[in-house]
Amino acid sequence: MKNLSITGKFLLAASFMISLSSFAAEEYKGTVVPLTTENYSTTTNAYDRGWILTLARLGQIFQPDVVNEKGDVVSIGSALIYGDPATWKCYLDAYVNQFKYTTENKKLTYIVYEMFKKLVEKNARSQQDFTRARSAYEGAAGQYDNTKCLIEQTQITVDRMTTRPVFEGMVKTVKQASGSDVGNAIALEVVQLNPIGINIPIPMDKQLKITTATPIKIYVNGIEKPFGCSRIFFGVSSEGYIVSTGNYQIIGKNTILENNGTPILREWVPVSNFNFTSASSDVLGVPPAAILKDDKGSFVWRAKGQKVMDTDKGIDYKFPLEKVYIQQGESIRYQTGYNQLVSLKDKGTLAKNELILNYPPENLQDAQEVIYPQNAYLLMPGDEVRVVIGDGPITNSGESKN
Repeated sequence: MKNLSITGKFLLAASFMISLSSFAAEEYKGTVVPLTTENYSTTTNAYDRGWILTLARLGQIFQPDVVNEKGDVVSIGSALIYGDPATWKCYLDAYVNQFKYTTENKKLTYIVYEMFKKLVEKNARSQQDFTRARSAYEGAAGQYDNTKCLIEQTQITVDRMTTRPVFEGMVKTVKQASGSDVGNAIALEVVQLNPIGINIPIPMDKQLKITTATPIKIYVNGIEKPFGCSRIFFGVSSEGYIVSTGNYQIIGKNTILENNGTPILREWVPVSNFNFTSASSDVLGVPPAAILKDDKGSFVWRAKGQKVMDTDKGIDYKFPLEKVYIQQGESIRYQTGYNQLVSLKDKGTLAKNELILNYPPENLQDAQEVIYPQNAYLLMPGDEVRVVIGDGPITNSGESKN
């Protein structure tokens, strides 16, 4: 076989590099999957009664502790398992009482030690007496240090009777109930929600052609602008190509997605009757935090076509906003004891049970399409997303994306 020329070798290497870095655009249906699944058990052992007080409920969203650079907890995370600390609390109380004794005993023996030290220097007491005084002080100091250590160790054990997660996620399975613990068996199975994985069903030969330079776009239902993915974590397997992306917690709040700009709005409240009597049912009330002002007057943001108490239709996942001008009245009352309502002197086109936005973020626009999330996070395990991999026009259009 003839040797290739330097130019030929260069062209071959260049074509090889191009084949690795280029990937014609193809579309797939990806499935959201957790990157991590953890099992949590209780701290039952020979000295513990093994009694579970409470467990996190199925589907509960949780957060980990937040610590500073010294390792001190600055924000306490969610509790997954509350074990009964009664056994260890008894030990802790005993050690605390013992510590009071060892503290005073250490002080007293030190005073005696110092006294005998001065007396033996003046030959007023024997060296043997001084040695006994020194030994008594050293023994008391040892008891003090040992009891202090026992308190710290037992406090850690008491604290660990409460199990907290190491990442943010969701309870997937509850395998025990409150009450007697089942021999250190698994109590909870949890999954990580942020970051979150996307499993893409791509043939293995194509998976191997994807590089860190290959563009990957993730399209979430109802959001036109795509999301990116991590270039650090990815997985090649016979079941599909897994990439990770950031997730967004949207529990009870309004969010404008970072680097995307899509409004994810969850704090919707229904327009209510301000008064309790049917004779005054035409007077409506809204939360004061829902009312904004512009050059034309006071207004609220209404979810177009969305209302509660409708037996024929639920609330859509995506819908446009409507700006509705109103005039606030002078009356205030509380609903369910803590939700404040203000009366409307002029309700505009508002009607009872229509949804309006509470605590609206800035820069919303009339007729702007927004999303009302169904879950606590934007992406949840099992959700389907559209994934486009590669550059240029999609080449597998019309083919099965499964």
